[in-house]
Amino acid sequence: MSEVFEKIEVVYKPINAGYYHKYILYTDTNGNKFAIRGGPENIIDGEYGSLVIDYGEYNKNFLDFDSYGQNHHETIIQGDDLSDFWDRVKEKMLSLDGQFDYDPLKYNSNTVVDLSLCYAGLNLPQEDGFRDYWSPGSMNDIDCDPLPLNMPPNISGNGAAGPDLSAAKNTSSPIIIDLDRDGIETLSPGEGVFFDHDNNDFSENTGWVGKDDGLLVLDRDGNGMIDNGGELFGNNTVLTNGKPATNGYQALMELDDNHDGQLDSNDAVWQQLRVWKDSNSNGRVDAEELLTLEQAGVASVSTGYQNSAFVDSHGNAHKQTGNITYTDGTTGISADVWFSTNNSYTHYDKDVNVSSEIRALPYIRGFGNMSDLHIAMSLNTRLRTIVEQYIACPQGKEADGLLQRIIFEWAGVTDIPSDSRGRYIDARFLAVLESASGETYRNVTNGSVDPLQNAAELLKDEYHRFKEFIEASLLSQTLYRDDFALIQLKIKSDSGGLVYDFSAFEAHLIELREVNIGRYLQVRKLFYAQLEYMPSLAEERKILGIAGNVLMGTDADDSFTGMGDDDYLWGGKGNDVLSGRAGNDTLYGGEGNDTLDG
Repeated sequence: MSEVFEKIEVVYKPINAGYYHKYILYTDTNGNKFAIRGGPENIIDGEYGSLVIDYGEYNKNFLDFDSYGQNHHETIIQGDDLSDFWDRVKEKMLSLDGQFDYDPLKYNSNTVVDLSLCYAGLNLPQEDGFRDYWSPGSMNDIDCDPLPLNMPPNISGNGAAGPDLSAAKNTSSPIIIDLDRDGIETLSPGEGVFFDHDNNDFSENTGWVGKDDGLLVLDRDGNGMIDNGGELFGNNTVLTNGKPATNGYQALMELDDNHDGQLDSNDAVWQQLRVWKDSNSNGRVDAEELLTLEQAGVASVSTGYQNSAFVDSHGNAHKQTGNITYTDGTTGISADVWFSTNNSYTHYDKDVNVSSEIRALPYIRGFGNMSDLHIAMSLNTRLRTIVEQYIACPQGKEADGLLQRIIFEWAGVTDIPSDSRGRYIDARFLAVLESASGETYRNVTNGSVDPLQNAAELLKDEYHRFKEFIEASLLSQTLYRDDFALIQLKIKSDSGGLVYDFSAFEAHLIELREVNIGRYLQVRKLFYAQLEYMPSLAEERKILGIAGNVLMGTDADDSFTGMGDDDYLWGGKGNDVLSGRAGNDTLYGGEGNDTLDG
C-alpha cells in the first residue's frame, strides 16, 4: 500500500483566453480537501469593490470547484503533516478579507495567494508567469508597470506573428484514434495549444487533436508524461536506425512483432501503448488522460495506411489514414494528421529561475527558438551585460552596435562567420531569422540554404524590421517609458477579455506635437515598430504610428536627405538643410535658419 501524503497546491483557473486566477487547495491525510480563494466583492459597471476571501470544503459548493478536472495544479509542498502550514495560509488570507480595493490586474486573488504562501514560509508558485499560466498581480510577475506592449499574443489577444520565412506549414504529424466514432476532429493553432513536436525544449503553437478523440502514444522514458513528438507516432518518431519516421504508420510497423499488419495484444508493446485523450486541450498530460487501449475501447490498430489529400477546416492535413478495431468488434479509423503549426510562436519548456534583478530589466517575448528575453538573460550572463550596457547608453552609434550584439547573442549566432551563407547576406542576419521563425531557410530555385540576390534583399528587410521591433521594445520600457506607460491593458467588463486602451496615449501625442516635435516623431516611430508583430492592432498602428523613416537633427547645423520612402525629417536646433527627395515626405525645420527642399 502506497504511503499517503498531505499536499498544498496552487490551482490555476482560466478566467479568459490568456490569463488565470489562482487559489490554494489543501489535501489532508484522509483525502479531505479544503480551499481558500480571493476575489472581487462584486462586479458592477466595471467596479469591483473590496477584495474578499472565501474558505471552505472543496466541493461543488465552493466557488472555484473544478467539476471537470480541467484546472491546472502546481504542488507547493507535500509531506506527512502540513496542517501548521495550512493554518498559517488561512490566517494570512482571512486577515486580508475586505482590507483592500480589488484591482483585476494589480492587486487581486493572485496577490493574496502569494502573500499567504510567503507568510506561511512556503515557496511561491513558479508557473504563473507569461510562459505558463499567466496570473496578473502575482509576485513572480515581471517587475514593471505598466505591462509591456510586446506581451505574448495569447495574453494580449493581439494575434500570433513574428519573423517568418514561410507560411504556416503542416510539419508535425501524430496518429489520432477516432474514439467517439464520428470521424477524427482537430483544433486549429488559434485554439492556443502548444506542444514540443521536435524535442528542442520549445513548444510550438500547433493544431491539435479534438477533445473527443485521442493520440496514440508511447511513454518512452517512463516518466508518466508525453513530453515531445518522439513519444507520439508521426514524423518526429525516431526509428531504430536513428532516422525520423516518414509518417506514424512507418513507426508502428517497427513494433509489429508477428508482422501481421496490426498492433494488438499479441505484440509486446501493446501493454505499454496509451491513448492520450487531452480532454482540456492544454497540450499537457493531466490526471486520467492516459488511457490503456482497453480503456479506450480499442482492440487493434492497423499498421497499413492509404494516402489522403484531405485538409480539414482547421488547416490540418489528414495525409495518411488507417483502420482500427474496437473491442466490440466493429471497425473505425485512425489518421496521421499533419498539424498546421506556427513555429515562430513558442513557449520555452524548461524551468528557469528568473531573479528579481532580471525581472526589473526590459521584457521581450520569445520567438521561435529564442526564449523570452528574461529567460535568455538568466541563462546567458553575457547577454544580460550587453542589455544593461544598452540601457545605460540607448542612443547614438554605440547604441546601434549594442542593439545588434543583443540580437546576435540572444539568437545564439554571435560566432557564425558573416560570409558563411553566400555572398548576398550577412549569415548572422539569416541565422537570427531562422532562430526567430523556427524554420530553416532554403531558396525555392535550387534548394540551397544560401539565398540568391533578390531573396537576400527581402531577408535583409525582414531582419531590419525585427531589429527595429527589438529596439522599440527596449526603448519603450526605458528611455520612453513615461510615454508608453499611458498605454493601458484593461479587462473588458462585458466579456472579461483583455484589451489595450490607447486613449491617454493618443491625447499625449497631440500635446507632445505642440511642445516637442522631435520626441513626438520618435515616439510614433517606436510605436509603429513595436506593433510589427501584432496584426490585430493594425488599425491603431496605422493611425498612431509612423511607417516611414524618421531622421533627427541635433543642436548643431545638420544636413541630411530623405531615403526615398515616406520620410520625416526634423532639423532640431541650428541652421539645417533638409531635402526630402522621393516619397511623400514631411519636413520640420525646428529652430534656426533652415533650408527645406521637399
